[in-house]
Amino acid sequence: MEQNAENTRPNGKGHVGASVMYIIIVGIAFAIMTAVFVFFPRTKYSELEKRDLAEFPDVSDVESIKKNPAKFTAAISSWFSDTEPYRDDLMTLSMSIRGAMKGDFRPEEETVSFRPADTAEAVQADNNEKSADNTASPKEDRATDNPENTYNGESTPADDDDDDINDGKAKLGSSGTIIVGKGDKVRALMAFGGTAKGGGGYVDLLNTLADQFPGKNVYAMIAPLATEYYLPEKAAKASNPQKPFIYSVRDRLSPKVKFVDIYDELLQHKKEDIYLRTDHHWAGLGGYYAAKRLAETAGVPFKGLDAYDRHEIQGFVGSMYGYSKDISVKNAPETFVYYTPNQVGFDAEFVSYTLNKDFKIVRESKPYKSAFFKKFKDGSGNAYLTFIGTDQAYVKVKTTTPGNRKLLIIKDSYGNAVPGNLFYSFNEVHVIDFRYFTHNLKDYVNRNGITDIAVCFNVFNAYSSGSASKVKKMLTQAGGIQASPTAADQPKTNKPEKPQTSPAKPEPAAEEPAAVVAPKEETPVETEQPQKEENPATPEKTEEE
Repeated sequence: MEQNAENTRPNGKGHVGASVMYIIIVGIAFAIMTAVFVFFPRTKYSELEKRDLAEFPDVSDVESIKKNPAKFTAAISSWFSDTEPYRDDLMTLSMSIRGAMKGDFRPEEETVSFRPADTAEAVQADNNEKSADNTASPKEDRATDNPENTYNGESTPADDDDDDINDGKAKLGSSGTIIVGKGDKVRALMAFGGTAKGGGGYVDLLNTLADQFPGKNVYAMIAPLATEYYLPEKAAKASNPQKPFIYSVRDRLSPKVKFVDIYDELLQHKKEDIYLRTDHHWAGLGGYYAAKRLAETAGVPFKGLDAYDRHEIQGFVGSMYGYSKDISVKNAPETFVYYTPNQVGFDAEFVSYTLNKDFKIVRESKPYKSAFFKKFKDGSGNAYLTFIGTDQAYVKVKTTTPGNRKLLIIKDSYGNAVPGNLFYSFNEVHVIDFRYFTHNLKDYVNRNGITDIAVCFNVFNAYSSGSASKVKKMLTQAGGIQASPTAADQPKTNKPEKPQTSPAKPEPAAEEPAAVVAPKEETPVETEQPQKEENPATPEKTEEE
């Protein structure tokens, strides 16, 4: 018996050997990771997050370092962790592992317990408006009995759920995003936390512009988020409805302001690809229909899609992958489609801004000619920059369309997709971004003989008083900064903006500029502009996120 008992004792040497082997393996793994983090090139730009990563702090400012050494060391720590080698690859691997562990199961309870996340936009707007009320029932807000705001018997677009958005139960992603659909139909949406009470700053801005520019046509255009049209009814609590807010703004505008009802226009085309599934912007087709409604409101000509060339960028995955941190978004790339007018001549002149690391404008280029539409490779995550190429510039486009109607579009990033559709409608189309324009708006309008002014914001910026105040400041600012001495200063790359309409923390709020440097390999190759033709064509319009 003693012999048998002794034979059943654990082999001490075996355990020691296994422990040593485990320590060796772990040690090798840590050594490899340390070597990668210390010796491999640091990542400078995240394609996944669409932003520049942290820069190593300035060591030349000795006085500042002595004054606050903790801040300096914290900056080094931030740089080290933010610029890890292969950052996007590691994040993708992490998301893939989490996705595999979760499987494709989305509990029913998750779709009915959603509460609207406080988006950065809504929070910022609330600081000024004090009107956000996220405790209101989204369903009650959506169920309006106002026949003027009811189309085809639908009280809200969400009532008409399509198979491609409810075949997989909705789930929450990171940063206030909502993921709906399955497989190659996955769509990432942003939550809206505002109510009909907001937007006072936007209303005041439009009314002020109408007073400041008598004799000019002033238009208000608010772009809804895709959430308004594609959020399944079962997940209605995840986001407040946008229609009550949009039409409340309309009802508060001065009679001198013309409201461009793109909500209704987009609703009529919701079964088409008017919004991107993997990006926070609308698609080129959405911008086209917005431009159509603007042209109709302005009483100018507008051409059908048969007057445009259709272009595709395959394998596009936009900003919502980085926001949602959901691997299903990356695994459902889409085709980015855009249209360029082919029956009108147009010539674009840019003035671009150089920003410092604090996103302050430090220099303005001299005017230079460049293609209005940029071209990106298949698989590029920057495809939305096809329109204009950057937000950090203002553009003047002369067209061969006869007449003296000259349009100025004051926009956020949603507005980028609108102007190219209005070249058939106006003799000139001017585009400025509310975040960067440094000149006096009155001087610019008078100097260029502008006849029409459109403020094209997405719901986040329309809700935010901060966005409106930036435009109002243009009416009184002295304007202008020293132009760069040579044309060599004009930008060689186009840089993606930080989604102004980001979810929950969305950049959509008041669109604060984010990283401005696009990957070198993604530097857009400018497309050839259509040749002038005897018979000029028609209009187009822009609008922002």
